[in-house]
Amino acid sequence: MIKRSLILSALKNETLVGFIIAAARQSQRIEKHEPFEELIDLGIPLVMFDSVIDELECDKIVNDHYQSGRRALECLLESGNRIICIALVLQVYQV
Repeated sequence: MIKRSLILSALKNETLVGFIIAAARQSQRIEKHEPFEELIDLGIPLVMFDSVIDELECDKIVNDHYQSGRRALECLLESGNRIICIALVLQVYQV
C-alpha cells in the first residue's frame, strides 16, 4: 500500500514528521485500516481528527457535539430567537 522506502526516506531527511488525517468514510470500514496501521507500525506519528477510526491506536481529536449544540442553542435564545429548528442527520457517524 504505502511505499515504506519513500516514507522512511522522508522521515530520515526530516521532511516528514507525521500525519494529521481525517479518515474518509470508506477508510472507516474495518478492511480499509491497513494504510493507517502500516504508518503506526512504522512508528510514524498519526493524529486523526473529525472522522476517526476507534480501532486504531493513535491520537484523536474529537468534538463534543452535544455540548456544542447546547451552547449554540443557548446563544440563539440569549439573542432573542424563539423559533429555532434543529436538523439532524439520521445516519450515525463517529466524529
